[in-house]
Amino acid sequence: MGFQVIIALCFAALVVGSLGASIPEASRPTCGVSKVRISSDRIVGGRFALEGEFPWQVSLQHYRYHICGGSVYNKRWVITAAHCVEDLYSARGLEVLIGGHNIISGNKREQRVKVESFKIHEKYNTWTIDYDIALLKLSSDIVFDDDHYINSVCLPAKNEDFVGQDSTVTGWGNVKEGGSPSYILKAVTVPIISNDLCKKQHGQNQITDTMMCAGVPEGGKDACQDDSGGPLVVYKNNVAVLAGIVSWGYGCARPNKAGVYTSVPYFVDWIEKYAV
Repeated sequence: MGFQVIIALCFAALVVGSLGASIPEASRPTCGVSKVRISSDRIVGGRFALEGEFPWQVSLQHYRYHICGGSVYNKRWVITAAHCVEDLYSARGLEVLIGGHNIISGNKREQRVKVESFKIHEKYNTWTIDYDIALLKLSSDIVFDDDHYINSVCLPAKNEDFVGQDSTVTGWGNVKEGGSPSYILKAVTVPIISNDLCKKQHGQNQITDTMMCAGVPEGGKDACQDDSGGPLVVYKNNVAVLAGIVSWGYGCARPNKAGVYTSVPYFVDWIEKYAV
């Protein structure tokens, strides 16, 4: 659990205000919209997120212990990485924390929902970390609010190409390779690079069509252990689209070793088939 081979990220966090009234699913605001959006200029190495900035982010917990991140897809389903749950025989003890900021102290607006079951992609390979995606079915509905403190993320278009675009990855994982986790949500922005370049960094046989990569040549900005399963989003007209899922990497934030993510555009049909 946690993070396969480990990607690195020096992250950032967020915190939000008073509880808004819940509203029907049909009239819920557009996916990918958050209560808070900051400037596109990012602090090098990551920053603490603002409360309410990433309302689709969840902490996947096993008996109240954070093991991975995840993304709200709709009121009953969360998207995460397959390797986060591959060692579990059942969903017993699993729950998601939604609307969390400081996962130790908590806040009045966060929600805890038990995981009823999970579905790992049929082609997931634990050795190559290929097809690293899983869906979590919740035991009860997430309550969305009218000020976007808790919201879903948007899916990309099928096979959409994000190469060259800036992306933002978020999580409570280690702040450096071999370091300690952050209890406050963190975020960092990294450009998405081509799979051809990523293959040169990691090896031709290591990167498949189900994967995508993001990072800077000099390193220092990445996801890390315990960020696994969390979202890599690209903003399109200020709306967050789920481009990738934190999957694996060599160390954390090493030069010329971009983080490797599950490519969500590759799995749009699969997600829409099962997460209903």
